[in-house]
Amino acid sequence: MQIVNQYVSPGSPILSTLPQLLTDSMNPYFNNATDWQGIFYRGGATQNVDATMSAATDNVNYRVSLNYYNEKGIIEAFGFTRYSLRGNFDFKINSKLNSQFIVAISKGDRKRGRKYYNNSDDNTPLSGPSQPSSFFRLTAFDSLNFSGLYSKLRNSNVNDLYSTSLTMNYTVLPSLKYTFQGSANVSTSNKDYFAPSNIDQVAALPQAEWRQCGFSASWFSFTIEPGKDAIS
Repeated sequence: MQIVNQYVSPGSPILSTLPQLLTDSMNPYFNNATDWQGIFYRGGATQNVDATMSAATDNVNYRVSLNYYNEKGIIEAFGFTRYSLRGNFDFKINSKLNSQFIVAISKGDRKRGRKYYNNSDDNTPLSGPSQPSSFFRLTAFDSLNFSGLYSKLRNSNVNDLYSTSLTMNYTVLPSLKYTFQGSANVSTSNKDYFAPSNIDQVAALPQAEWRQCGFSASWFSFTIEPGKDAIS
């Protein structure tokens, strides 16, 4: 406190925002060295794994890709995991008909600890001047609760994406071609937050979204080549 009094004027509003200092060498609740930063923060890490398989023949050409992405956030119980699959397939059915087929699937899971609002300032329950003194004793329950690792806490944020497209080309005549294109996309989002009332005033916040969209088109192309020029 001597250092605080030396550099802060009496009555300054800064004094009211400083964590309360408590120490008592005979009281196990007030003679500790709790590392509040260590409870909430950790070293981050990122993993990204890709795998690809492809092959081709005169009639079939394909490429399949897999991806695994895992991000360990610098805040405890925060992170992001994603699994994705994509396949591109080309088929030559006969001399007049060929098609291209694309499919993509993705599943993402965002870990958010105790956080249930989208406010980026709500990542940890205690920050800045609200952090207690390091002398204050932290129980095992409080540690798991503050870090979002409490076993009875549920915070699921899963997003799924399904996408597919098909293109077909048919040669009716040497100068006349028919083309069909179609695609479909479906996305789902599920958020499920639950915390026992003894650790949070917000008991449950379920939320689910489902979206879909589609597209299809077809047309004929007629080409004339008078000399070196072409009209389509």
